Amino acid sequence: MKTILVFEDSTRANFGGGQNITLRVCDILKERFNLRFVDFISTSRYAQMVKDLYGEENLISIGHGSISGHTGSWTWLKMIIVSCLYLLEDSKKILKGLDPSDCICYSTGKRSLLIAAYLKKRYDIPYIHHAHLVENPNGIYFNIAKRLFASAESVLCVSRTVMSSINTKNSQLVYNPSLNARGFKGEKSDNKFVVAFVGSLIPIKGVEYFVDAAKLCHKDIEFRIYGEGFLRETLEKRAEGRVHFMGFESNIIDRYYEDIDILVIPTVLQEALPLVVVDAKSVGLPVIVTSPGGQSEIVRDGIDGFHVPMKDANAIAEKVEDLAKNICLYRSMAKASYTSSWLFSYDIFNERVITSFIS
Repeated sequence: MKTILVFEDSTRANFGGGQNITLRVCDILKERFNLRFVDFISTSRYAQMVKDLYGEENLISIGHGSISGHTGSWTWLKMIIVSCLYLLEDSKKILKGLDPSDCICYSTGKRSLLIAAYLKKRYDIPYIHHAHLVENPNGIYFNIAKRLFASAESVLCVSRTVMSSINTKNSQLVYNPSLNARGFKGEKSDNKFVVAFVGSLIPIKGVEYFVDAAKLCHKDIEFRIYGEGFLRETLEKRAEGRVHFMGFESNIIDRYYEDIDILVIPTVLQEALPLVVVDAKSVGLPVIVTSPGGQSEIVRDGIDGFHVPMKDANAIAEKVEDLAKNICLYRSMAKASYTSSWLFSYDIFNERVITSFIS
C-alpha cells in the first residue's frame, strides 16, 4: 500500500477551511493509502485533530520558520530561504522508514509545494497539489510557483478563479464539497436576524469591516463572530460591544440551522473558495461577499446573496438592512442559495480526488 505524505502549514491559521478540506481528502484516501502528515508546527488545532484521528506517531513536525501573524513580501522571502536551507534535513526526516518509490506527496500551500517539488527532483516522488489560493501573476514568486505547479501530476483548483490564475495544463476544477445532507432549513418566519462572520481573525479576512458594519446597522440585528486569531483583542475594542465574539465553533452547520440567518464574507482579497460559504448554501443562507474572487464566483449578486466592494462597511450594512427589512426578499434568496448547493456535491469531489491519486 502506497504512502501519501500530507503536507500542511498551520502556522498562519490554527484551523481554517483549507485544513478542513485536507482532512476531508484524507478521509477519502485513508482506505486506499497509508497517510503520513507533515506540518511546520505540532501545536495547532489542525495538528491536534490529526493526532486524534490518525495517531501522534503519524504527524511529523519540521518545526522551523513559523509565520504566524505576519504578512508581507519580506516575511515570505525569509520563510522560503529557511525552507530551502532545511530541504535536505527535512526530506530525510519525512522519509524516514519509507520507500520513496511507494510514496506520493499531497501539497496544500507554497511552502509544502516547494518541499514536494524537491522530493520529486531528488527521489522521483510524484506530487499532487491542492490549490487554495488565487495567484497574483505580478507577484515576485509567481514564475517560480507556476513551474512547480506545472511539475505536479495534477493541480486541484477549488474554484475557476484559482484555476485561471494558475493557468497550467494539468489543473482541474474541484469545488470544495459540503458534507451537510440535512437539507433546506426552512422558511424564516420571524423578524429577528443574526448576521455572522465565520473564519480566522487575521488581516486578509477584513473582519474590521464586518465590525464597522455592525455599528451602522439597527441594534435589533445581532452580529456574531465565530473564529479565533491574533486580531481578536483589537476587534473586540473596535466593536464597542456591538458584536458577540463566540470563539471557535467546531460544528458551524448546527449554528447555521439554529442561529444564523445571514453570512458575511468581508475578505479584502480574492479568496479561493471559502468553505463556510459552501456550507452556508447547503443550509439555505443568503451570503454577502466582497468581489471579485472565488467568494463571489459562487454567490449570484441579487439572487442568492449580494456582492459588495472590498473595505466598504457601509455597503455591507446596507445589504444586511435590505435583507432584514424585506422578509420576502430574504426568503427568495435563501431558497435560491440552497438550490445552487448541488455544485458542491461530495460525490463529485470524492470521485475526482480518488481519480487524481490512483491514475
